[in-house]
This record gives sequence, structure tokens and C-alpha cells, in this order.
Amino acid sequence: MEKRGLKVAILFEDEWFVELRIRLRRAWAREKKLTARCWVSKNDKIAVFGSVDVEGLVILHTAKTANTNEFQAWVTKARETYNNYYVIYIILDNVSYHTVVRNLPI
Repeated sequence: MEKRGLKVAILFEDEWFVELRIRLRRAWAREKKLTARCWVSKNDKIAVFGSVDVEGLVILHTAKTANTNEFQAWVTKARETYNNYYVIYIILDNVSYHTVVRNLPI
């Protein structure tokens, strides 16, 4: 997108979480008597920061948690992607770590 001959990017950013929950239970019996039990439980979660611009370009960043540092890492990745653009507009929701970024150097 261009405005007065200068490149302008408009991004919509949001984050979501992907969770893995596995519960495995096994029991072994010999002659109707319980001889062994096994329980395995695995819980894992990642945060995905993603954006799409008006031309369809997607930028993704994954992290263990969603916080200000990880959001700033996504902002850095977006800045590197659009390094030859004059202005980058980012549309955000009202999550607390989005508002902190106003005070960080971009």
C-alpha cells in the first residue's frame, strides 16, 4: 500500500495459545490381581503471536508465554520484515503487554 509515494503497512496482530494435554493410564494384572500401574501426564502450552497485513503477508512468533518481552520480539520481527516501509500501523487489542510497548523503543 502506498500513500503519497511512500510504502505503508497496516497489520492486524493477535495472539492465541496452543495446548497439548495427554493423559495415559495403563494397568497390568496377572491372574486378576493388579501387578503394575503406569500414569503419564503431559501438559504443554505455547503462545503464538501472529499478524496479517492487507496484502496477506503473515508474520508468526512462538514463545512459551505471552508477555511484554515476547511481544517486543514479535514487534522486532515485524520491523525487520517491513524495514523499507515508511510507516507501519499495527492494530492491537487491549491486552496489558500491548499497552506497555508504547513506552519501549521500536
